[in-house]
Amino acid sequence: MREFPQIPHVKDSIKNVFAKMKDLQGQGKLNRNFFNPLATVQSKNLALRNCVESDAKDLFEVHGDNEVVKYTPMECDANEARTLYWIKWRLERQTKNLPAPWAIEHKESKKVIGLCGFYAFDETNRTASLLVTFNRTYDYKYITEAIDAALHHGFTVMALNRVNFFDNPDHLDCIKICEEFAAKGLKRVGTIPDCLYYKGAFCDRIMYSILKKDFLKYWNNLIH
Repeated sequence: MREFPQIPHVKDSIKNVFAKMKDLQGQGKLNRNFFNPLATVQSKNLALRNCVESDAKDLFEVHGDNEVVKYTPMECDANEARTLYWIKWRLERQTKNLPAPWAIEHKESKKVIGLCGFYAFDETNRTASLLVTFNRTYDYKYITEAIDAALHHGFTVMALNRVNFFDNPDHLDCIKICEEFAAKGLKRVGTIPDCLYYKGAFCDRIMYSILKKDFLKYWNNLIH
């Protein structure tokens, strides 16, 4: 077998590149303090704010609902104590400046009606994925409003360039919401087969993506 000549210092250079990347990523820790605490983001009807332990009662109505968590990797909370456990877990992550979602507070009722936030946050490449859980007794227009607020904050404050959405092909309500965002620049990337081990079986995920330039074009046209 032919041996190619060794190029001097290439191996060391590659090591240096990966070392630099690792330093930039901070082994999962972000360079800027985005999550500890989360900045409050206001919209017309909602406040996306830092979650607190007293939100457990409201969030149990969301995450104790099998239909809400049916298409997510989350288990249905058996009781309010379990919901509180996960709130404390997220708050602990925030002390390390690791991603955690906002509580979605409905301004008129002062009730927390779900969670919305970024995960898989990659500051080096300026990408993240977005998740939303939502109380089904409220109008779905608030999901759209929460996503709009989160995206605007992500693109203008967190300096993200791309945000991804992932969903189960059987989750028709969520797919419908994603399709409504097509006018705002959201594009369906494709279906990733067997990419998630989902409650005892592998399942497909539909991937959507939205770019900063496309969303802000929609946003700027909206306010002018």
